[in-house]
Amino acid sequence: MLRSDASGEPMRYRGTVCLGPGGPATSTNLATSLKDEAVARLGPLRPRLLSPAAVQGQRSRVSAGVPRTVTFPLAVAGLHVLVTAAGRFTWHGSEAAAIADTAPVASYFWRRCGPVQVQVSAVWTATFSVDGLGPFPVEQTITQEGSLNLRVHRAKAVLVPARPQA
Repeated sequence: MLRSDASGEPMRYRGTVCLGPGGPATSTNLATSLKDEAVARLGPLRPRLLSPAAVQGQRSRVSAGVPRTVTFPLAVAGLHVLVTAAGRFTWHGSEAAAIADTAPVASYFWRRCGPVQVQVSAVWTATFSVDGLGPFPVEQTITQEGSLNLRVHRAKAVLVPARPQA
């Protein structure tokens, strides 16, 4: 097996390898395997309300349930591969107001009470390094979608008598 450890370094003999009946892995097979592994490592979007309740006229935070970036190691053909995926999130609410935020946590102002649906989509792009070389871009992207159904409660003011001071 010939291998170069650095860009521009001449190829050197590193030993022999048995590829088996399937032959060497193709770039298409590797890309598919990396994408499948990335989907498994990312997990599904699980949108949730971070505030105790959604209240009309108040701002609440919602979360996609995943981090903005995910880094994980893989072993591919005996090489150490480190993959870093970064998500770009788009939020939409059933009140026809898009949330202009690309983070996995967004803020939403509830204009009406009643049932609402908040939708989030994430487009993941990635880079990878092989045995310390890179990063190299991954050409494929992964798209995920999730939704959250919740009830926005009506807010009303209540006058409370003042307590006498002691």
